[in-house]
Amino acid sequence: MAGSLLLSHPEMEGDDFRRGVVYLSAHTHAEGALGFILNAPWGKVLGDMLTDFAYGPLSQVPLFRGGPVQPEQLMFAALDFAGDGPFMRFGIEETVAENLVISGSAHTQVRAFLGYSGWTAGQLESELMRDTWIVAEPDRELMRTLEGEALWRALTLKAKPELAYLLDAPEDPSLN
Repeated sequence: MAGSLLLSHPEMEGDDFRRGVVYLSAHTHAEGALGFILNAPWGKVLGDMLTDFAYGPLSQVPLFRGGPVQPEQLMFAALDFAGDGPFMRFGIEETVAENLVISGSAHTQVRAFLGYSGWTAGQLESELMRDTWIVAEPDRELMRTLEGEALWRALTLKAKPELAYLLDAPEDPSLN
């Protein structure tokens, strides 16, 4: 399933993945899965959060919360909003990220992630059997134009339109 998106089911609870869009960068049945939350921006750029990057070419790269595992680990990714190749390349070297930023391609965006999302062997498969996640293909246009919960809503509606009634459900139905 590497290269797919995991969309949290509308009824998922908890802070880490609620209304989350996870890009699955690696997956094997024997070793588990690795991914990054795409719609959890810190609202800051790399230079604001980490002084080592304050004055370099990566200072304005947006910073995202990649997941609950090793939240201090910094990783770079390149998102390709055009073309037919892979949508994302994770774990790119800092120098590659710098070169992409310097080249200023309108179709490629560099993002920085703190932490990642991980599943042990069989864990993700078990969660999929319980309908915790909706598996979807990346939609370059939606991912280029939307962020946060709006991205999750649009991708979920596209993948599972029959869940539309749950997308607007209140956090606590007893308060409705």
